[in-house]
Amino acid sequence: MRCLLCHKTLNLDDPEPVVLAYSRTCRSCLDSIQPYPLYPRLFESCSVPLSAVDYRGQGGQIVRDLKFHGKRRLLGLWVYLLSQAYARSLEVHPPGQDRYSPIVVPVPPSQYGLWYRGWDPVAKGAQQFALCHGFEIGFPIKRCSGSSQKLLSRKQRMDGSIVFQMRSAQGIPHTCTEVVLIDDVVTTGATMGQITRLITSEYPVSVRCISIAQD
Repeated sequence: MRCLLCHKTLNLDDPEPVVLAYSRTCRSCLDSIQPYPLYPRLFESCSVPLSAVDYRGQGGQIVRDLKFHGKRRLLGLWVYLLSQAYARSLEVHPPGQDRYSPIVVPVPPSQYGLWYRGWDPVAKGAQQFALCHGFEIGFPIKRCSGSSQKLLSRKQRMDGSIVFQMRSAQGIPHTCTEVVLIDDVVTTGATMGQITRLITSEYPVSVRCISIAQD
């Protein structure tokens, strides 16, 4: 098995061989993907959104290769980066409840993005992330209107040009104490902020925002 980034043979004698085999990335390449500094608090109702990598660096290329170039073999590496961001989030904001019962919720895609790619990488990554951590996953949010994020200006994003709603038949279980909201890239934070306010207005849960990269 070779590394997806440098194409060298993986050393499965590494202390974490499962990580290397799952992400299909060598230790040297994993260590070279530097975490982005902590993202500042955006909203009082959610934890600090943390990003694993800078979108403008090598990590951003990984995101683009999977999202726009269809390189699905990078999905395991995506999940590794999500897990790294989640671990950093727990260090900064430990769960406040004695009974920690999270549910993973992916940010829904635009219809254009779904049509263009033919699949939803954020949902697939969130499903694998939930499976790896033994968490429940749900899809209680739907996108009702709005263009693709990349077609909007910063002002349009902050003005709420994209509208989300709760799915009436797929709510958040009353046993859950926290929502782990997952997206691939955070730019302005407007999408995560809108969904956070929507969730907390209807459910007594905290929201932990996790993204793979920050642009």
